Amino acid sequence: MVSTKHLRRWLIAAPITGPLAALSALFAIAAPTLVNAWIKTVVADTSLMPYIPFILLAAILLGWRYAVFVAMASAIVADLWLMGVPGRLLESPAHVFALASFMGVAAILVAFVAAVRRLAGFTIPPSRSRRIKGNIIFSLEDGVAWASWYGTQEPICLGNEDEVAAMMEDFLAQREIGRRLVASLN
Repeated sequence: MVSTKHLRRWLIAAPITGPLAALSALFAIAAPTLVNAWIKTVVADTSLMPYIPFILLAAILLGWRYAVFVAMASAIVADLWLMGVPGRLLESPAHVFALASFMGVAAILVAFVAAVRRLAGFTIPPSRSRRIKGNIIFSLEDGVAWASWYGTQEPICLGNEDEVAAMMEDFLAQREIGRRLVASLN
């Protein structure tokens, strides 16, 4: 059974990162393209439909940046090789409308997943009465930095480990400059 802690973390941060995410994004473009090439002789004018579930999966498993890449690359691949005359982009107003509609649906899917992820990551810190000195707990899991407070159930995703470390170093440097400035004024 999946614990709510792991499910919530999976909702907050994309579970596939790094080189595997890039490879997965390429798969999310290639798989529906192959399906399209296979069914093109049987079903006409459905060139963009097989890409939609892969865009949703990319948004869930890889994050919004990869999902946008998958959507844009899928539209280009479908128009170049599967719609109308091969090798020609946007050859008719119908293709422009179909691709615009496809990108609209893709944007809605990606935005929805990003909104759910953002809502899942929102946690209200504990009340002041429950706070104790040193109450923030920082942790790392699969290259993602998390923060939690005593008295709360779920941690908050801070972001990529390297980005968070750089922000913390910048904060500490600014703090030290502030201390030196105050000391020099006294």
